Amino acid sequence: IPNDVETLLLVGHNPTMEYLNTALCGAAETFSTAAIAHLEVEIDSWFDLKLNPACNLLSFCRPRELEELT
Repeated sequence: IPNDVETLLLVGHNPTMEYLNTALCGAAETFSTAAIAHLEVEIDSWFDLKLNPACNLLSFCRPRELEELT
């Protein structure tokens, strides 16, 4: 990932997304289909990204929760 990239969208499947979320921010969330995790990381280079806990989990949403918001 080039260092000038400030926002990155990562799309994947389970169980890998759950494992990655837990490894990056220490938050064990259950990823249902189409779940979204919004992570924040303060690094100067993508090479500086480390595991547990490198990121802050800013928000997490499952599709069924969107219905509750409307």
